[in-house]
Amino acid sequence: ISLTEYHGKIQVNLYSEEFVKKGQESVREIAERMIKFVKLKARQYPGKTVLVVSHGDPILILKAVSINREFSWNYKRNNYLKTAEFMVVKYSQGIYEWEGNENR
Repeated sequence: ISLTEYHGKIQVNLYSEEFVKKGQESVREIAERMIKFVKLKARQYPGKTVLVVSHGDPILILKAVSINREFSWNYKRNNYLKTAEFMVVKYSQGIYEWEGNENR
């Protein structure tokens, strides 16, 4: 398919039930995986600064969930991480504090 068709028809529905049925992780599954990872690193390195590299969608999904927002195409578009852009998240006892790409 063309890039135009991808952007118009598929990208906006990428996390829809249709694609999840085809084996893709759901937003909920990605959020659970990211939360589990953050908690694991917090236990492994208490009080330390840890550098983690990930793709943009999992980062934005974690951020959306942690600030009680729905991860949607509009949320992604409005908070998109550009190549090599970063955010800092401070996590302690279930509380997330985000720096960069502020709570939009």
